[in-house]
Amino acid sequence: MTQFKIPNVMATSSASYFQRYAPTAKLATLVQCYWYMVRKEDHVGNDDEYMHPEGGSGIIFNLANPIMIGDFLLKQGCSIIGPNRKSVHFNGLGSVEAFGIRFHPGAGHQFFGLPLTEIESVTILPEDILLARLCDQLMNELMMSSSVEQWIAAIEYHLFSHLITMQKQNKLLSGQIDNRLAFAINWIDANNGLKPISVLNDALCLGQRQLDRLFKQHLGLAPKQYSRLRQNQYARHLLKTQLFDVSLTDIGYLAGFYDQAHFNHQFRDILGISPGQYRNKIIAKSRISRA
Repeated sequence: MTQFKIPNVMATSSASYFQRYAPTAKLATLVQCYWYMVRKEDHVGNDDEYMHPEGGSGIIFNLANPIMIGDFLLKQGCSIIGPNRKSVHFNGLGSVEAFGIRFHPGAGHQFFGLPLTEIESVTILPEDILLARLCDQLMNELMMSSSVEQWIAAIEYHLFSHLITMQKQNKLLSGQIDNRLAFAINWIDANNGLKPISVLNDALCLGQRQLDRLFKQHLGLAPKQYSRLRQNQYARHLLKTQLFDVSLTDIGYLAGFYDQAHFNHQFRDILGISPGQYRNKIIAKSRISRA
C-alpha cells in the first residue's frame, strides 16, 4: 500500500505547501474545491492557520501528526466540519499532511443527509452522522493513490455513488442545491452581504420564516447569519487587496459598516482579532514570503 504524496513536496526545501484543486464538472455545483496541505515541523512562523467561515462544510483527512481544529483533536483519520459562524484555529501538533473536501454553502446537506443546524459550529467523527463507510472508502483511496489526479477521480466516484444512495434513502434529497436556496446564496454573494434580507424575501416571494427554514435545513445558518459572514468575507478581501492605499475607516465604510466601532466589533466577533491586527498579519506574511 502506497501512501498518497504530492511528488517531492516533503523532500524539497519548502517547509510549507498548500494547494487547491477544482472538482470536475460532474460535482462542480456541490464541491467548492479539494485541498492538500503539507507543513514541516520546523516550518518558520509555525503559527495557527485559520479556517474562516463562509457558510460551507467539509471533510478533512489527516495523514500525519494530530491536528487541533478548534477544541477538537483529530488524530490520523477523518473528521466532518460543519458550517461555522466564527473562525476556527487549525493547528498541527508537529508536521502536517492533510487533505480536504470543501462543499459549497448548502451542498453538504446532500451528502450528510441531515439538517445542517445539527452540526453547525462543530467538528465531529464520521460515525456520529453515519458517514463512516464513505469516509473509510475515501481514506483507503487516499492511501492507495499515487497522485492528486488519481485520488480526485476516485473520490468523485465514491461521492457520486454516495449521492445516489442518499437519494434512494431520502426522497427529499435531489443531489443538487435547492433552486430557491441557490438563488438566495448567489444574491447575497453578489451583493457582498450588504443589502437587507427583506429585499431578498420580495425577490423570492418567500416569507421570512420560510426563508429561515430553507437556509437552516440546507445551510445550517439563518439568511442574516450567512449575509453577515459574506460581509465579513468582503471586508477581508478589501483588507488583503488594499493594504496601504485605503485606511481602516474607509475599508469599514466600503464593507457596509456605519462606523469604525461597528466594523471592529463584528470583525473581531467572527475572526477573534481586529481589522488592524488582521492587516498586520497579512503584511507580516508578505514580508516572510519575500525574504
